[in-house]
Amino acid sequence: MFRKEECVLYSGGAAGAEAEFGAQAEAHGIEEVNFTFEGHALARSRGVRVLSREERAKGDVSLSYVSRLMSRKLHGRPDHPESPADDLVPVNAGQEIYVVGAVLPDATVKGGTGWGAEFAKLCNKPIFVFDQGRNAWLTWKDEKWVPPPGGQAIRIGNPRFTGTGTRFLEENGRRAIRELFRALLRVVVPPRLKPSPAGHPQRRDHRPRRPREDHPGRRDAEAERHLPRAPGRPRPRDDSIDLEREKGITIMAKNTAVVYRGVKINIVDTRATPTSAGKSSGR
Repeated sequence: MFRKEECVLYSGGAAGAEAEFGAQAEAHGIEEVNFTFEGHALARSRGVRVLSREERAKGDVSLSYVSRLMSRKLHGRPDHPESPADDLVPVNAGQEIYVVGAVLPDATVKGGTGWGAEFAKLCNKPIFVFDQGRNAWLTWKDEKWVPPPGGQAIRIGNPRFTGTGTRFLEENGRRAIRELFRALLRVVVPPRLKPSPAGHPQRRDHRPRRPREDHPGRRDAEAERHLPRAPGRPRPRDDSIDLEREKGITIMAKNTAVVYRGVKINIVDTRATPTSAGKSSGR
């Protein structure tokens, strides 16, 4: 399990599946990073990360190898407004890959999304494809597409994940993305309470606070002052001589008593003790 603030969606921000991934991330309070480049039209404006020419050129090197695996011809260059290499960047950033599209008979994914899906297989990253035609999730295992081991109710297993797919998103694909985020929130740990200045976690105590004047100990102490006393027993006072009042210390020992919740407590205030500096220490 992981916390919501740890989750990051990596995508390309294009219309269709990527836009729906981004919309669901925003609706559920999850950070998103949308990789783009100059001249590319985006459907998302949140978390935009513009790729440099050097970064796009690195993707083109990987694309050359992927194209041979897919038996597809390269179209576009890093300095061109559109290049399949750009589909590899979000896949490289995420730890789990989720794709919405269609699986072809040759085990590749249809369209430009296929470049990223093939790169995920090459990097041995967990990849799940929702095939809109079959209306089912598939995962790559043992060199073939198979149903997920846990059934169709799949859950994101890593907080850093990639969401991509076709621009021609159908209603069942949209529904699959939404269910994916709902399942994610069921495994996310609620955010922790912020620590108090003293370093202790805050406590949520909704019990009513008793005013000071209503404290039972205070009422009992006041009542004790008016209790009848034995003959010759002086009534306690705070500072009985002038020097005590002047210095704010205790010279003459005194005792008093309070009744708190049925228990009588005797309190003795002893005289202060002199320190080596000639001053009085605390009581």
